Amino acid sequence: MTRLATLAALSLLTLPLPALLSGCGDGEQKDRPVDGRDTDGLYEPAVEDYSGRVIDGYLRNARVWLDLDGDYQYDAANVEVVVGTNPERTLILASGEPTAMSGEGGQFILDLSSFDIDPSLASDLEPTDYPLVAVVIPGVTEEETGSGYVTLGQAYQMSAPPGERYVTPLTTLMDARRVLGVGPLDVTSGLGEMLGNTNVLGDYVRAGDHRAHAYAQALARFLADQFPDEFEDAVVENEGRITVFSNEASRILRLSLNGNAEDVFEAVDAARGPGGHYEGIDIGSVPIPKVPLDLDNPILLKNVVVRASENGAPQNQSALDSNARIVAELTYRYNEAGILQAIEANGCMNPSLLQIARLANAKGRVRELGMQGLEGFYLKEAVSRDQYLPEDAEAVDEVLMFDWENNRAEFRTTTNCHGLAPSSEMPVDPQVTYTWMYGAEDLVDTVESSQGPMLSPVYDANARAPIFSYTTRHFGGRALTLQGQPVECIGDIDPEQIEAPRVVSAQQSYAFTGDASAANMADPPVPADGRVTGLKLDWDTRDDRQRLLRQVFYDAAFSTDSLLQWDYRAETDEAFADEVQSNLIKQARLAFYEAGDAWTCGDVRPLLTESDLLAELGYGYIRLSDYIAENQQP
Repeated sequence: MTRLATLAALSLLTLPLPALLSGCGDGEQKDRPVDGRDTDGLYEPAVEDYSGRVIDGYLRNARVWLDLDGDYQYDAANVEVVVGTNPERTLILASGEPTAMSGEGGQFILDLSSFDIDPSLASDLEPTDYPLVAVVIPGVTEEETGSGYVTLGQAYQMSAPPGERYVTPLTTLMDARRVLGVGPLDVTSGLGEMLGNTNVLGDYVRAGDHRAHAYAQALARFLADQFPDEFEDAVVENEGRITVFSNEASRILRLSLNGNAEDVFEAVDAARGPGGHYEGIDIGSVPIPKVPLDLDNPILLKNVVVRASENGAPQNQSALDSNARIVAELTYRYNEAGILQAIEANGCMNPSLLQIARLANAKGRVRELGMQGLEGFYLKEAVSRDQYLPEDAEAVDEVLMFDWENNRAEFRTTTNCHGLAPSSEMPVDPQVTYTWMYGAEDLVDTVESSQGPMLSPVYDANARAPIFSYTTRHFGGRALTLQGQPVECIGDIDPEQIEAPRVVSAQQSYAFTGDASAANMADPPVPADGRVTGLKLDWDTRDDRQRLLRQVFYDAAFSTDSLLQWDYRAETDEAFADEVQSNLIKQARLAFYEAGDAWTCGDVRPLLTESDLLAELGYGYIRLSDYIAENQQP
């Protein structure tokens, strides 16, 4: 790739060329222009070296390298390099990626003698085809200020697009946008307008561009805040030669930088002094956004589609397939750390004290639930069918919003599904609130609805995620007691079926009893003593799994004539194959349960329940990085 072609490609991904070049002024260095570009033959570096600067202010003792393989990690030896534009033309450089420590004025020189190889092998091997990466080493890297050098205390990583010789927080933003492929900035609004007269690829210190310098310093703070504390010791020990971030972790960091840069710049703008001057802003006191991240890129429950028969009556599978319709769709909203912020419903949901308790135990980190089904929210399909609008995929009829800091969730609805007054717009004030308190080991002690019902989990030795015992008050006669730990029967499985997808390899006895506000449940099929016994949870525990296949339950608010059951099928999509999150559900069916439906330990259950079906749920998942990308403006 020629230098001119590199410049043209970059200008399409960032700002119009005139805007990028503005800001070059007096006092620029003589050896190369302030915007970091070559000068069409007037300046041609020798193949042996490649020079530039690391800038926040000027940074001394920062690690810099030319990233030849695109992973933004330093490779000390045997790095595989794509030559030119053909991805199949690769070669191995035994000496690794050229690297150096920056010196006075942030200057560095990379030794490119490894590029001086047989031209027939690498005639197009050009350093300008690859990005630069720089790492600030806490306690080692120093920033040049008007009063001398100041040692920096936090690690962070910066980069510059291919061919650019200045590595700054602003070039890091531009490089992030290049890698993400988010398209050009709109210079008429937002981030593009804020940077429209700024040389985002240049030396803003030498050019005296105080606004660009202030923006860059604030971005540096943001980058440092997002660098994982647990890796800082490794950065010091390896002198900045780090291998910290996976490709997806790097993508999350870039998405976060791109998505929050405008807020960072707005905070700087708000901190200007009299006359709107950027010079002299105390960047350390500017309230920039605090955005926690989950760099493990977890799998998150994205949405659930609820199907039920047209008339709401129980159906066999063939009838459900022929006349079923979607009666509700729930969408899950997260922050950049993968913490659940809200559940939205097109149609109706049924907020569940039990599922809220599970979520609160995980502090909203859905990834920690293991089984993310949360099916307790879906028992309103009979009344939801009149609310669901399939032609309006963005419709929000109900929302449950979580406030994890204050142990609170707020429910709002525009429907009449819950005996609340319907409205044409979402109410400003919550119609129902849910609050919880923590007890021993920071686990939920009680969760309570403002309408009266309360649930108290019991964390005994028999608990196994997602099931634990609980007691209730004013909850329609529901309380659950696990009567022992799962009893395994792997030895009873037919050897020819041991690898089947759904095999009952353990069962766990449990019972339902009346809650503390009633003498008994007093509803069929509950006996007079208010106790339903003889029930078993069916588990698949092969290969150290902890996969729930089926649970039977009682809900008088839904049916007083029968027990109910959820039957689950696991997610098998390879895109969501994850040993840590191996208990994801792809499909679940809700059906009536009869005593004759009991399964036997060792049973192979190739299919989900096919008779007396009330609803079928389909679960959709997404990786955190993809979720952030989908919900971020270009």
